[in-house]
Amino acid sequence: TFQPTTGRSLCVNCADGTYQASTGQTLCVGCAAGTYTSASTGKSACVGCGQGTYQPSTGQTSCVGCPAGTYGTSTGLSSCIPCTAGHFDNTTGRTSDCPNFCPIGKYSDAGAIACSSCADGTYQADTGQASCVGCPLGQYLRANSTAVADACKSCSAGTYQDASGQAKCKACPPGKLSIPNRFTCDSCQAGQFANVSECVNCEFGKYAPVPLTGACLVCGPGQRTSKQSAATQCTRCDAGTYSDGLTSNCTVCTPGRYS
Repeated sequence: TFQPTTGRSLCVNCADGTYQASTGQTLCVGCAAGTYTSASTGKSACVGCGQGTYQPSTGQTSCVGCPAGTYGTSTGLSSCIPCTAGHFDNTTGRTSDCPNFCPIGKYSDAGAIACSSCADGTYQADTGQASCVGCPLGQYLRANSTAVADACKSCSAGTYQDASGQAKCKACPPGKLSIPNRFTCDSCQAGQFANVSECVNCEFGKYAPVPLTGACLVCGPGQRTSKQSAATQCTRCDAGTYSDGLTSNCTVCTPGRYS
């Protein structure tokens, strides 16, 4: 109790949320954060919040349960402890760490009430984890795939991936093919084309001035290649000869004809 005015016959009870531990006082003191008083507790001392509860403000009349994703193991808390990363729980007033572990393919930050799925290009093969792992170079993981250890797939022939944690692979540029580990592409040579997994020489009557993809170019009528394979250009038939194209040799005009 207290009495702020002189000449009074009675003292005044401290208000809820305050206390006074000494006699002969003119005012009461607000309870510290983590403590409270109410009509049922008396006002000579503040009471610490119980386990699983907290009070962040001063001068309060009660405590509140620790929010979901947190817990309180001791009394008199002004804040609760976030649950360990990789754990989760959606109940309030917990007195110990969250009991639930994130399943395979998911993770959680500290203080989570639920787990999050691993992002595209990442996976998690263990339970109770705080993060996911990016697929290595040359591999990918599609959106909505089951994120487990063996889920990352190697890029297919003709594609590559030079960054980790990706959801898809990239096509090799024209005239290039992916190396076995699929994290980069190697170039074919002029006179060749990239056929998914190997460089192929252009056949007679066809050419590639630069490395191409899928097929070589065809020499047209009146032209030929100067070599049987891996030609880089077409050559015009000499006077007195001709071709229908797609050949490495021109044909001599028959008697009575010319070119």
